[in-house]
Amino acid sequence: MKNIALKQTPAPFVLFDKFETPNTRTTSPQAIRNQIIQKVWEDEAFKQQFIANPKLAVKEAFGIELPTTAQIKVVEESSDEYFFVIPPKPSEMKQQDVKEFPSW
Repeated sequence: MKNIALKQTPAPFVLFDKFETPNTRTTSPQAIRNQIIQKVWEDEAFKQQFIANPKLAVKEAFGIELPTTAQIKVVEESSDEYFFVIPPKPSEMKQQDVKEFPSW
């Protein structure tokens, strides 16, 4: 039996919860995620760029510059393949990161 609920959490976008840019001050992190997903679905060229170089794609399309130290991996789910992202263990995170980390 498949657990469809696993598809609902795009955890790699946690970065947008932590970094504020001119465009994110008035836009919620969830709205940014939704805009990226919508653009991926509608624009094949953007999708390919986002898969190949997500930082550049997001910067060019949305004006959001992610830190150079952030590593972003983009994976595309299919109807029969799902990904489960294991978040960092809170006890192993720096104290300031724990309060920013989203709860499930």
